[in-house]
Amino acid sequence: MTIDILIHIALLIAAYLIGSFSSAFWLVKWFYKSDIRQLGSKNAGATNVFRVFGYKPAIPVFIVDVAKAFAAMQLVYFSNIENELINTVFFLALGIAAFVGHVFPVFSSFKGGKGVACFLGIVLAVDPLIAFFAVLVFVIVLLVSQTVSLSSLIASFAYAIIMFIKINDSNLPILIFSVIVPIVMVLTHIANIKRIFKGEEKRIFSYRK
Repeated sequence: MTIDILIHIALLIAAYLIGSFSSAFWLVKWFYKSDIRQLGSKNAGATNVFRVFGYKPAIPVFIVDVAKAFAAMQLVYFSNIENELINTVFFLALGIAAFVGHVFPVFSSFKGGKGVACFLGIVLAVDPLIAFFAVLVFVIVLLVSQTVSLSSLIASFAYAIIMFIKINDSNLPILIFSVIVPIVMVLTHIANIKRIFKGEEKRIFSYRK
């Protein structure tokens, strides 16, 4: 029993460490000799990289951030939890650990991004079809508003609503997670929400290059 607990703790730590690889920070540091956290919106995420350096570095940053959360959740296959409910909880816990790593990365002074792409990796692992519809909502809102933060917030609420419609009450962990998604998005975008109401939020194409 003790060994099993240690194994699962190790898996959660591994998920956190995977999430702690801040692709925005390291790519900009390696190729542009700059700290993305000191540029633009000062956020270590794909959107800020896009605004400051353009789409070429932003695309790999986005892909890595999505992939690392998705990959972290695959660590569930190294667990030996037989109870389906508990296994689902652990599966989601791995994703949350990766998200925490993304927001508070140990490899870059615990200063990371807001985690939108990271959350996309999590919802892809949970249900690819619902993730597709959430992305579709994101794209539609982005085309209309040209504001990533607003698109992310609306997409997160759309994800929760669609999940509630599709998932039955027997899958309680997934239902709870679907509620957590928009709550976390709101908490990590408080400054953006304030700027949205003031009409000061920057649009996606307000970058230098």
